[in-house]
Amino acid sequence: MLIPVPYAIAATLGPRERLKTAAFLEEECRLATSSAYRLTEETINRHFHRDIHNPDDMIHLGTLYDDVIRSNCMEAKKEEAFKILEEYGFDSSTGMRRGGIDSLPETMRNGKMDTVQIEPSLLEANASPITFDNVQDIPMPDEYELDGTECPLENNGETQTQPAQYSQPDTREIEIKPKLRKKRDLVSPEEMETVLDGFQRWWNQRNEIEGCRILHSWTVEKDSSQVVYIYIDGDCVFKQAEKRIRGGCSTIRTVIDRRNQYNAVICAEGYKPYYVTYPEDVDVVCKMILAVLLQNHLLNRNLVFFLDGEKVLYTAVEKYFSMWNPAIYLDWYHLCLKVYTCLSKGLRPQREDDPRSPIEYYKRGKNAGQPKPRKKTSLSILFARMLYSMLWVGNVEEAKDYIRNIDPSLIQNKEAIDELLTYLENKGKYITCYALRKRAGLRNSSNIVESANRRMVSGRQKHRGMLWSDAGSDAITSLTVLFMNCEETLWFYHHEVTFAMEQYVKPQQKLVA
Repeated sequence: MLIPVPYAIAATLGPRERLKTAAFLEEECRLATSSAYRLTEETINRHFHRDIHNPDDMIHLGTLYDDVIRSNCMEAKKEEAFKILEEYGFDSSTGMRRGGIDSLPETMRNGKMDTVQIEPSLLEANASPITFDNVQDIPMPDEYELDGTECPLENNGETQTQPAQYSQPDTREIEIKPKLRKKRDLVSPEEMETVLDGFQRWWNQRNEIEGCRILHSWTVEKDSSQVVYIYIDGDCVFKQAEKRIRGGCSTIRTVIDRRNQYNAVICAEGYKPYYVTYPEDVDVVCKMILAVLLQNHLLNRNLVFFLDGEKVLYTAVEKYFSMWNPAIYLDWYHLCLKVYTCLSKGLRPQREDDPRSPIEYYKRGKNAGQPKPRKKTSLSILFARMLYSMLWVGNVEEAKDYIRNIDPSLIQNKEAIDELLTYLENKGKYITCYALRKRAGLRNSSNIVESANRRMVSGRQKHRGMLWSDAGSDAITSLTVLFMNCEETLWFYHHEVTFAMEQYVKPQQKLVA
């Protein structure tokens, strides 16, 4: 039995345009989201044995484009999200709960009972041990010391000033050790106590003043089954000009000619990842995330957000999820990328011997058996390695002091160094102890949303010479997300949308006779 498309889609058909079944429209959109329009047109016509001799039977490029635009479900998802917010007592225009946090039922509250709060005062010699579950064995960062710039000394009643000692690049030798276990193997709680002992020894080597310079305490999720990880990131494509411009695709396009697409991935224990997208408005994305959490009853879990350095994302998350006291972390990859980018712009292009490059031996020739000379590495990489070791353990203040004490003779762009200092000051409260989270087997990166961006936007819309209209980009993105969430049957056959997350189905165990 052939099921026609819903009336809402059929009513928008043009003159002499044939009515297509829901199955045909679904496969048509599936091909259009994975390959170019012209390739999709050729594939469909070849599949149905339609050639140029019968032009009335062929699927033309304009018809294919119109079918994809009519199948756009982005506005339907937005209306469904607002409907869910109204049903649960939230204002759809502001996204806030009517009556405040006190009016929330118990199923929507989070008691924060499954987290461990680690204060700097706990990491002392006489502190009680802290234990975790599901931990991993990760090498500790190297120990280091930071020299001050000026130090007044008293000598026979006279005050002398010691010459400034600037920050030095990373010249420490390392020993490459083989991995003890695979990435996903777990570590016992006894090994976790050893990990925390290493942190306590590291803190004991710091004086009391440095120990108080940590910006905030570290919150670690103890039970991963009671955590909802939410990743938000933006991607952009080149916009199509309203009229043709001289130069065509070869013309250099600026940031103004781009169209942002904000994407989010929601991961919860027992559910498959759920994908959310909306263009140009991160507030609507946050409302959609709230609708997903409401419909799947996940607001009683701990909310953990991983974001990049875009300021508008932090503002939106703090605005819509402040009543649940979420944990917001800066992605480790974007933090390292910002540090290296600013240092490469600010420091001189000087190359030094790399102490971390392994010593290799010549295999043949007149120098067989002799070690190769060490490689030369740029100064920005050597300084970045030292900053990585500080930021990896969440010591933001010491990293800022290290940047301030860089020798001025090595700086060629003071604005780039100041930009890095401002970045650490603004994002310091979102920088956590990544080493401790890594050892506890917890997430540190938003790489899952980066992969989702490639699947939703980049893989189809960011090729050489591609320019997109607003309607075309939104339709392709929304349909791609629809197929990723396995919601195509509900949309194409019933013209309905949902925010229900698909649960994992555990395979049945085979009975042994």
